[in-house]
Amino acid sequence: MWTDGNQLRIERMFEDVKVHHDLARIREKGVDIWLDRDVLYPDWDKREEPKAVPFVRERGLSMPHKIPATLHAWVRTDVGLWAALVSYRVSTPLGELPMFHVVPKAAVAKRYGKFESEPF
Repeated sequence: MWTDGNQLRIERMFEDVKVHHDLARIREKGVDIWLDRDVLYPDWDKREEPKAVPFVRERGLSMPHKIPATLHAWVRTDVGLWAALVSYRVSTPLGELPMFHVVPKAAVAKRYGKFESEPF
């Protein structure tokens, strides 16, 4: 998904990282995924400001229900749940904004096929 230096920065971040298999699974090349906006931001559609003028409604930050993203790693939380380290871009009135997040497993779906092994 990333064609500029951001992908390289993510890859370098994990260079020579040795992590126990029970704590993280690093995807060296990244995996194309979908993020579910409604899991990340459950009240997105309920945030409508009554005073928002049509200009703001037309040109303000919008986010599709399915967001194309890249999965870089699965990490284990301190309570044993798996979370995903992901990156994606959002178009804003200020331009393209690169996003890096740790998101819940429920927000992630592989774009092509299924995840081949645990953790997903």
